[in-house]
Amino acid sequence: MLTAPMMGSYTITVLIGMALQFQVYIILYLIICRKTPAKFFFKQARANMISFGTSSTAAALLANMQGAIENNKINRQVSYHIHTGSLLFQNIITIQ
Repeated sequence: MLTAPMMGSYTITVLIGMALQFQVYIILYLIICRKTPAKFFFKQARANMISFGTSSTAAALLANMQGAIENNKINRQVSYHIHTGSLLFQNIITIQ
């Protein structure tokens, strides 16, 4: 049986993990692209709002691909490859 302290510690652990993952992404973006990540995240704002508004990353997939290709000038083939992989991962999680 889960108790309130167990759920609280789990929630804090997840939030810390997500914050660390976000920091790693920012550092990698700075090192690899040598650009400020604020512009990248601003150009992806539409996809983020759809994702948060619907509580679904799958619902924001099209807006995410559009933002990556049109706004951030990411190669179309790279974008399709990465997003197809994430879509397959989401389908596998749903099946399990």
